Amino acid sequence: MAKLRRLGLLSSCLLASADDQVVLQAPWFFDCSNHPEWSRFRERFAEFRKNFASAKGNEEEVIMEMQQILAEANDLGRRYEPTFVKYASDWSVFHLCTPERLVEVPEDLQLNFCFYGFATVQWLGLFGHQHFGNVPGMAEWAQNAWGFLNDASKFNAMHFLESSGWHVKMVEMAKALSAVFVGSSGYRVSRDAALPSALRMPQLVVRRSPVHTRFPDVRRLKAVAISYHTALLREPLSFWQHMLSHLFDVDATLHILDATAKSAEDVARLHNHCRFIGGSWCGTDERLLELNELFQEVVLDCHTGDHKARHHFLRSAREYHDRFVRLMGNDPELLSADFFMCGEPVLFCRLLAHFGQPVIGYISTPISVYVRAEDRSEWYQQFYEMALEERHIFAATTPLFAEWVAYGTGISLPVIRPMCTYTEATYWPKRAQEVLLLRTVSLFWDTECVLNYFARAHADSSATAPLRFRESASLSEKERMGYTAFAEFLAAVIYPYSPSQFWFYELYAMGVPIYMPSRDTLPLYVSQDYSVCPDFEGNRPGHAPHRVHPHSPFDTDDWAAMTYWAAFTDYLTLPHISHFDSVPSLLRQLQSADHQKISHSMQRAHMEHLGVAMSFWSQALELIASLRGIPRTVSGVEQVAGDLDASDEHRDLSTRQPSGGSPARPDGAHRLANDGQTRQDHPHEYHFDLDSANKVLSAATQVGGSHWWVKLRRTASDPEVKVWSRDCCTETYGHVLFFLLGNSSNIKAAAECASLKVPSNVEVSTICPGRGDYLFVEARPHAGFDYTDSSVAVLMLPEVRVLSRD
Repeated sequence: MAKLRRLGLLSSCLLASADDQVVLQAPWFFDCSNHPEWSRFRERFAEFRKNFASAKGNEEEVIMEMQQILAEANDLGRRYEPTFVKYASDWSVFHLCTPERLVEVPEDLQLNFCFYGFATVQWLGLFGHQHFGNVPGMAEWAQNAWGFLNDASKFNAMHFLESSGWHVKMVEMAKALSAVFVGSSGYRVSRDAALPSALRMPQLVVRRSPVHTRFPDVRRLKAVAISYHTALLREPLSFWQHMLSHLFDVDATLHILDATAKSAEDVARLHNHCRFIGGSWCGTDERLLELNELFQEVVLDCHTGDHKARHHFLRSAREYHDRFVRLMGNDPELLSADFFMCGEPVLFCRLLAHFGQPVIGYISTPISVYVRAEDRSEWYQQFYEMALEERHIFAATTPLFAEWVAYGTGISLPVIRPMCTYTEATYWPKRAQEVLLLRTVSLFWDTECVLNYFARAHADSSATAPLRFRESASLSEKERMGYTAFAEFLAAVIYPYSPSQFWFYELYAMGVPIYMPSRDTLPLYVSQDYSVCPDFEGNRPGHAPHRVHPHSPFDTDDWAAMTYWAAFTDYLTLPHISHFDSVPSLLRQLQSADHQKISHSMQRAHMEHLGVAMSFWSQALELIASLRGIPRTVSGVEQVAGDLDASDEHRDLSTRQPSGGSPARPDGAHRLANDGQTRQDHPHEYHFDLDSANKVLSAATQVGGSHWWVKLRRTASDPEVKVWSRDCCTETYGHVLFFLLGNSSNIKAAAECASLKVPSNVEVSTICPGRGDYLFVEARPHAGFDYTDSSVAVLMLPEVRVLSRD
């Protein structure tokens, strides 16, 4: 029927459990236990159902009992029909569940109105018509019953039928209605999986999408990306995957380089970001490492004395270009690319322009990095010409780097801040007394130790629990794999050592409150970096830098210049960053601040920047697609009746059914995985409770996998299973899930039927060959890849839907 589907336990007054193994007393206004006649009939009806289901051979006794129960039902129905008609549309029924409102409910309604009893009588009318259709008056009874049940289904009246204490199910009512009346009365059951015959007419258009609101087709682009900076490539690529996959499918090949590396293994070892993300973004073509032969190590002018800083410069930018062309100019992969990506050094963008295709440059360093002074003027002019050429696209990660480019070349670049969608984590301060200290470049004090010393002293003086500072480099390997652990700290403290750090944007994207040194002292911190050394000064021939900015960004001897340029850093331009003058000031702020409020404000600001990034990157890829001759097409949605499949709603066997499995965290109950909601963020998922599981095991036994099960509405044969993965953290179970079918909630007795690779924040589906009453979803250790900890698989399930295919 149109509304006869079970919607679960929606009323706090309902005492009956949805778990078939637990029986609770239904409220009096459901089972009518306050009414002697209806109460006796309910017991009589339950006995009849039991006998009818188990009767063997004694057909005459069954028929006699059936006639008796039908006669009793007919008598009750006739006598109490006026009461039902009188109160069926009365708002007083709404107050039956509220004891203090019963004084407003008519006494006749309280004593004689038995809704589910009357509904059972009507179902018996349909039931009797199926078995005794020739009995006089039975057809009329069935017709009236159909009208009543059809009307009742339009509201939420039937939602609690299966919890009412009356032994009839909504699906039985729906089947009885459809079996009797479909095809003869003109009535159509909208939730019936079989399509009405009228919709099977060939070429009958039943769905059409308006042209002006259709999404364009996904266009496929092939990219090759090369950089000495992993995060600069990871940022746009992951953003396209997360935010623009409905428009563009970018197949990218990455080559991460390092000026000192001699092999691909050296690159993975030397790049911190490669180690952090397990190396999955750090492929390297070793031919490109031959370019390292052209580097010379130079001591920078601004870092001499006891603390020398060395940097690599190319002995010849032209030779660098020619060597690259000789090594890679005929490479099939590069020749077939639709576009190229470059980051650090920006000079590599010129090398990639050799192939004549569009180049995207994402800039987070001075464009003079690696380029010696003698080659800088020529390179600046080449960059200027590339930036003005329509097929090339450049953007800066911060306002500071955009202004550095304007200072040296006169080109104004858009600022597209890192959105860090790859973190797949959101502020969730479980570690309420712990503060993350971002790794610092320290040659003197142990910053972590100093902060913890002050924290203990502050706690003693204020009679509060001490905060504990944890330096990011001191976290365990498990904690440092992925971003979830970083989002669990109360806040983060950053003593910056460069004008821009990707960690700053990653923490901001997760909404982790950030504390930094005062605005007045920040110029000292950002001027520590090699990138502001005078060694990188330069400008395009004929360009007057001081007409753009009054100070050079590479003047670290002039406090006015340092202060001027520090004001362009996002440490000062982004809102909701907290600043402290001293460690006691920091501790006072950490103790008193409303960090949830700060986090929410950061996330709102981040969403604004997200919109800017969406617009810019979609336009950039749109331009590339048009330049490559990949047309923009829009597919219409126009289906004829024969093409339609039954919807999820028609076929759903699992939503709000009894569920269970491995222990669940308090904020991640089993029911959340089949509550009908497909939100994929925390806390809208079933979440395995590893700590609880460990407590019930002996010290020598370790938890391995975890699982979840659902009891299906009926036995399923070869069902389809849809899974919505959490918006992060599928590495906790190795990105692979296993599915099993069984006839009880014992997973050991179930049979495996399918498995799926499950990335974060997706909807995936599979067919599960087999037959069973229970479906299991299992996470297993050592069976997937890129685990947080391969010895244990922690299952998180926002939503699972089991769909009938029979």
